[in-house]
Amino acid sequence: MVLKRIGFGAALFGSVLALLHLSPGVITEWMLAADDPLPVGNSLGESVVIVRSLLDAGAFAVGFGGVFLLGYWAGSRVMLRHRYRQLLATLGVGGALGYVLVLVLFLSYSALAGGDLPDVTGGVTSLLVFAGRATAITVQFAVVGIAGASIAELMGGSSRPAGPSAGRSE
Repeated sequence: MVLKRIGFGAALFGSVLALLHLSPGVITEWMLAADDPLPVGNSLGESVVIVRSLLDAGAFAVGFGGVFLLGYWAGSRVMLRHRYRQLLATLGVGGALGYVLVLVLFLSYSALAGGDLPDVTGGVTSLLVFAGRATAITVQFAVVGIAGASIAELMGGSSRPAGPSAGRSE
């Protein structure tokens, strides 16, 4: 049950991270097309830079801080010595699934709404970027999450049941 919660949390963080990665392009287009863009800077260019920087900071906070805290929470509930492989897989795959789901939905909507599919060269490039991001998210979530779980394990502040079978049952 705990691994399911961890996987769901990783998928949720992956989805939010995908939205934060997609947002700068959408918001930039909106700001360029709007008659009265967001008044966060002295000029349109400065406003775009400020908004994109804030979104990048949010992506960093979710992708590293949020996943680290999720891993810390997991490490206080799972006996890491016995379940680290499962925890690595759950964090990595959960994050990648959440990320990929949002990207697929966004690309599908863009293709259907715009009606224009990218040419072969652009499509291959997009596919490579898509696969690279999904792979990077898998590795990032697994490594950062296991780091948080390791810190929780080292600190010993655990709410898991005591006993030799505590790490083997769910």
